[in-house]
Amino acid sequence: VSVSANQQDAVFAKQLIELNEQLVSITDILSAKTDDPTALANLSELERIANERVILAKGWLQRWGRTAVEAPAAPGILTEQQLDLLIESNGKKLAAAVESVTQSQLEGTLEISEAEVSRGENTAAKQVAQQLIDQSRLELAVLNEVIT
Repeated sequence: VSVSANQQDAVFAKQLIELNEQLVSITDILSAKTDDPTALANLSELERIANERVILAKGWLQRWGRTAVEAPAAPGILTEQQLDLLIESNGKKLAAAVESVTQSQLEGTLEISEAEVSRGENTAAKQVAQQLIDQSRLELAVLNEVIT
């Protein structure tokens, strides 16, 4: 297993942390808006996975000695306005906001993962990126079926 990492690996880890920390915030917002047990269980699972990704990526940065990474904001990261819309929305507006947020997050994850697979050096990071590409493509396909 390669413990070396290039700048792309560090940028991927930093952006993965950023997207998944925001995903935790989003799940918190949505959990406060529902009392549906199935929805709450799904949100809880999503939050668990996002937290695991944050811990994993932070661990990489520690091991690589790259804790202060200069990286552009992750693609797909939500603006304050988008987050406010989630907080303030209910009903159909909330459903549309969630759809937009989900698409944004998935496309951002896909973009950073594709960059990692093509330009990264670290084997473990590239494997995770490939898994995220497969997951994100599947989830985007499902989302697009629901939208259309």
